[in-house]
Amino acid sequence: MLKSMTLEEEWVGEILSNHGYLTGSLALQVNRLTGAGFQGEEYAAGLIHDFGRSLLAVCLPEQFAAADPLTFIESSETLAQENIRLGTNHCSAGAWFADANGLPQEFISVIQHHHSPASAVKNRRLVALTAVCDHMANHLQRHQCGDEYDIKANHALFVLESCGVQNAAGRLEEQWPEIMRSALQMAQETCSF
Repeated sequence: MLKSMTLEEEWVGEILSNHGYLTGSLALQVNRLTGAGFQGEEYAAGLIHDFGRSLLAVCLPEQFAAADPLTFIESSETLAQENIRLGTNHCSAGAWFADANGLPQEFISVIQHHHSPASAVKNRRLVALTAVCDHMANHLQRHQCGDEYDIKANHALFVLESCGVQNAAGRLEEQWPEIMRSALQMAQETCSF
């Protein structure tokens, strides 16, 4: 399959891989800082959270390019726009594929609900942690630095706190610049950022 990919499709794969790695790296650090209690699954969740984007990019390359310009500017309209243009969205498609292939429920929940962590019934803490880090990674992807990041705009932090992770917002508010710098440096050393 890789041999038949165009250069643009390879570029999309690389961008999405970098985003997953960055989100996973952030998840490791945020987990440690907040005491969320994970032991490695947070990193894997960060890596795989946008699996549906990769799936759609491979299966529907032209439609995916029109639906997702990979700007990492996400809003409440992101999934609605994908539904209009693709007939599905990356969360639903990724969760369906993950479930059909027997991935653990924790990862299915993350893939399905990382844009709406409050709607997760199962594994909400892991979904919320991943959503927190996805928000941070999106900013880093857009700006290549943590400057001007607004931690208060990261609404997934409040979901994380509602899952029993006390003072996650307060702890992260003091440390986010260093966490983002460190994650970006790790990504730049490991990936082709």
